[in-house]
Amino acid sequence: MKKISGSKDKRRSGRFYIVLMVGFLSVVMAMQLVSLHHKSEQYMAREKALEEELRDQKERQQELIDYEQYTKSEEYTRNTAKSKLGLVSPNEIIFRER
Repeated sequence: MKKISGSKDKRRSGRFYIVLMVGFLSVVMAMQLVSLHHKSEQYMAREKALEEELRDQKERQQELIDYEQYTKSEEYTRNTAKSKLGLVSPNEIIFRER
């Protein structure tokens, strides 16, 4: 009779350890899930910030392209000559203060 009761105790203790192990693994997996969710939120926030920065840089690129075209124009040359060199057009009237 002792053999039968001893094997029942072994089965019970074996089941207990299995349940304990499953519980432990469940807790570890839940912690990992929370950690991954937090990282996912961080990555989404970073992605949003980088997309906004990309949009800003594309706008800046377009502004630089427009400015490049402006610097190649005759209007830019005329304005630069007036402001830096003091040149005037032939049909322009100059008023001076006394």
